[in-house]
Amino acid sequence: MLEAIVKKATKFAKQAVRKMATDFAVRDPELYNEIMPTIVDEQTGLYAKEYFQRLLESQIERVAEKQGTLCYMLLDIDNFHDFNAEYNHETGDLVISLISDLLRENTRSDHNVRDDYVGMMGEYTKKKKELENRPQYDSGRVGGGEEFGVILPFTNVSGAKAVAERLRKGIEESKIDTENFGEVGVTVSIGIAEYKPGDKAQDLIRRTDYALMHGAKEQGKNQVVVYSSNIKQPNQR
Repeated sequence: MLEAIVKKATKFAKQAVRKMATDFAVRDPELYNEIMPTIVDEQTGLYAKEYFQRLLESQIERVAEKQGTLCYMLLDIDNFHDFNAEYNHETGDLVISLISDLLRENTRSDHNVRDDYVGMMGEYTKKKKELENRPQYDSGRVGGGEEFGVILPFTNVSGAKAVAERLRKGIEESKIDTENFGEVGVTVSIGIAEYKPGDKAQDLIRRTDYALMHGAKEQGKNQVVVYSSNIKQPNQR
């Protein structure tokens, strides 16, 4: 009974916050547009780097309090510098947009403000059923352009790998039809690490990055690797 009351109260609270955000956008669109880039990455519509970092810290605190599980994922486009050199940066921007769309489709979007509001005046739109069917994961842009992060609270390694493989395969199979180069595409490498009790955000990020760089990248790219202390660095035999 208490749980149902809390759930209902939380729902009403979220609705109130969204209404306040809409009203704020209407009353002061200039300030609204100044604040939003600190939350949402302008190019991708995903969380901006610093906000995403704070969100990771918040989610770690949440799972620690509930003694739950959490996985963190880093996704990096393979050979993106070479891709831009060969096909130009405009085509590279199309790739970024494609991957961002796939991330939004496979992660929670009720925090992705660009999806929640339409137009400069912030008219609120939400497709309730569509959002309810989306998994409760969050995605953000964390690197200099080609690196993205995904937070998977209350998700074990097996579940995180399934999400990562779905993303990896979806990106590999997606192509962009360009006027000058025909169909082009990219692959991604993905590293995953699982939260350990006592972890800070930087601990989790460090292990995930290790899995990405010394695991997925060094082992041939276009694959998913979960952190393990057994992953060998290039100078190890």
